Amino acid sequence: MSDRTLCTWRVRTALPLPEALPWQGPDRAVDIEIRRGSLGAAGATPSRRVEMLPEGQILYDAGPHARFLVTAESVVVDSQLPAEAPEWRIFLLGPILGLLCYLRGALPLHASAIRIGSDAVAIAGAAGAGKSTLAAALLRRGHRLVTDDICPVLGAEKLPLVLPTFPTLKLGAASLDALAIDSAGLPRIGFGEGKFLLARPGDFHPAPVPLRRVYLLEEAFGIGGERIRDVRGTEIFERLGSEIYRSEIGRILYSKPALFKKLAEVVSGLEVRRLRRSAGLAQLDEMAALLESDVAGG
Repeated sequence: MSDRTLCTWRVRTALPLPEALPWQGPDRAVDIEIRRGSLGAAGATPSRRVEMLPEGQILYDAGPHARFLVTAESVVVDSQLPAEAPEWRIFLLGPILGLLCYLRGALPLHASAIRIGSDAVAIAGAAGAGKSTLAAALLRRGHRLVTDDICPVLGAEKLPLVLPTFPTLKLGAASLDALAIDSAGLPRIGFGEGKFLLARPGDFHPAPVPLRRVYLLEEAFGIGGERIRDVRGTEIFERLGSEIYRSEIGRILYSKPALFKKLAEVVSGLEVRRLRRSAGLAQLDEMAALLESDVAGG
C-alpha cells in the first residue's frame, strides 16, 4: 500500500501509481482506495462501456485491458495485466479520473493548465490541437504545470479552482522533436504509435490554483486576423460546454440542468479567449510568448 496525491485527494493504492506524487499532506482520512479485485459478471452488457449499478456503483469496461468498479471513495481494478503494466493506468488516469471528478463534485475540462504567476490558465481544444505541446513550451519558459489533459475545476467565491492531478505530460514524437526533448528512456503510453510520458515533478505543486482564464486553441487557416479574441456572453457556455471531458459520462451521472448548473458555477468570474495557432509546430515558441504576453497584459 502507498498513499498518493491526486486532485488534492489522499489516494491509498495497492497497485503501482508512479505518475502521482507521494502524499505529503496531513495525516487525515483517506479519500479514495484503489485495489485489485475480480468483478465477476457485474454489468454483463457488452454494448455499454459505462453502466450504473445498484448502490451508486459505476462499472467502466475498458476491455480487453481492464474493468473498473468505481464509487466516490473506491476503485476496484479487474485486469489480467501485470500490476506494473501501463495499459490499465492509461484508463485509470484518464476516463476513471474523469469519472471520479464528477463523483466528487469537480467539473473536468479537456484541457491542460499551467500556473503563470499566482493563477492558472487552461489550454483547451480538440484532440490533437496541441494543448500539451503548448503547455510544455510554457514550462520551458519557467512556468509550472498544474495538470495535463484532464483539468478538474471547482466553483469558488471569486475564481474557480483547478485541482492539480499529477506531474506528467503526454507528448507525441513530433512534439518532443519540436521541444528538442530526447524520447530515449521516456515511457511510451497508448496504443499504436501512442505518446510518450514526460515527468515534470519539479514544475508541479499539488495545491489548488485559481483559474483566471481559458484559452480555446484553434488552428488558424490563412494569414491575418486577430490571434487572440475574447469569447463573451452565451458563447462562453457553448464553447466551454463542448470542452467538458467525457461529457457522455457527465450526462449519465447528472441531469442536463444539473450539469449546466455545474458549468455555470465554473464560468462565473472566468475569462475565455480564442487562441488561433499556426499549423504545425514551427512557431511553438512564438505561440507560447504570445499567450504569456496576453496573460501579463491582463
